[in-house]
Parts: sequence; C-alpha cells; structure tokens
Amino acid sequence: MINRRDFMKKTSVTAALVAAGQLPLWAATEKGECYAVEGFANRLKKYHLPKTSKGAKTLRYMLYSQEADLGKMTVTRTGKSQFSCDYSTVPPSDCQADFVFKGVLSSGLASWQLTSTTTTESAAMQSLGTYTETGKVGSEKAVVRVGDRVTERFKTSLPIQPDFTLPFVVSTLPAEMGKEYPFTLLREGTFFFANQTVFFDGMVTLPMPGGKKTFKNYLHVGEGTLPTNYLVDENDVPVIVTHGIVSEWLV
Repeated sequence: MINRRDFMKKTSVTAALVAAGQLPLWAATEKGECYAVEGFANRLKKYHLPKTSKGAKTLRYMLYSQEADLGKMTVTRTGKSQFSCDYSTVPPSDCQADFVFKGVLSSGLASWQLTSTTTTESAAMQSLGTYTETGKVGSEKAVVRVGDRVTERFKTSLPIQPDFTLPFVVSTLPAEMGKEYPFTLLREGTFFFANQTVFFDGMVTLPMPGGKKTFKNYLHVGEGTLPTNYLVDENDVPVIVTHGIVSEWLV
C-alpha cells in the first residue's frame, strides 16, 4: 500500500534537489520549443482546447506525465470563499478536500479538511488506507490535526495557498511584469513550503490543432518546489499547467 505522506516526503526531496541546482530544470531548446510545455509536444499536438468562460466555477483537469495518464482533478467554487476538490491518481489513491478562505482568494486559507483514501487488496489494511486531516490558520500559524492528534504546526506571516486551488488564484493576478504574489504553499493538504512566489512571466504562443494560440504565462517558483507554469487563456482560465514532467490539461 502506498503511504501518501511518505510519497510526498520523497517527492519533496526531489523538488528540493532541483531548487538547489542538483538536478536539471526544463529550459528552452535550440529548436525554440517553449519552455512552458517542453516535453509535452506530442500531447500538445492532440489537445483540443475546451470552451471556457469568465468566472468559471468548476475546473476539471486530466493529469499526465510525458508518457502516461496519471489521474484527474476537479476543483469547484462552492461559495464566495469556499472550494471543494476531488483528486484521484493511478495507482488508486483519492483525495477529497474542502477549503475555506479568509475572504478574497489572495488573503489565503482560514481552514480546510482533507480525506485521503489509498486502495489496498488486503481487507485487514483497509482502515490504514483512509485518514482525514483538518487544518486551521490562526495568527501567523497553521495547525494540522488527524483526529485529536496534532501532526503539524507551521508559522508563517504569508497567506497559505493550497496547490489544488492555485489555478483559481493565478487567474486573479495582474498580467504585469514585476508584480509578484508571495505566499506559503500547502501541498495536498499536508506539507508546507515557505517563500513561494507567483508572477506574470509574459505571453506564450503555442502551435495547436486549429492554429496558434496565445496564453498569459504565470510562473510559480519557490524553495523546495519545482517551477510551475500556468497558461491562462483570454477568459482568465488556466488551461494547461506544467510542473516538471507532470502536467494538467483542462477538459
């Protein structure tokens, strides 16, 4: 059975090595391929952009590596400051999360609850494959609990943003060079990464079925995380998200 917390720790170590310059990052090639989607040329050739609209309340993404399907994610605005997320991966692992923000999205989280389920063939191990974490943000501190047990305390003066809802946050940021949004990242409701930043990184034009398409590119960088590109269309909807060798495609 896969232990999600152990998996996240291991992948976070990889991200930290990248940030420290110990592993290579994606970069523009001599052929002029766009750095924001490098490694996904074959998928880009087949991808048909879905119709989008301003103020979309639900975003559905398929998750892919460069060679395989990884799962899917759906994020829905359920209220003025509330969101829900359903996230499933292969091998079978599912997360259902609910987030409450302090007000506008840029103000960061107030609280959240996440239930994670990992499928196992052993009936005796089923109870170990599901657990629920809750989190609450107080004065410059977040506390995470599993049941009554505190599993994490994290101090930060920056707004806390979960990775699941970042597509909604990114779409609210100005498309102006030099404007940065600093925050603390909450990865899969479990791990905190300080000193994160999202900023507008210019316009990107990609060859796609039906002709070339231009997007606003927002870049997320920070300590211990891989650079992440959010390609946002004319309706302020992130349609493609690339994160190292992993990507999300709006459907």
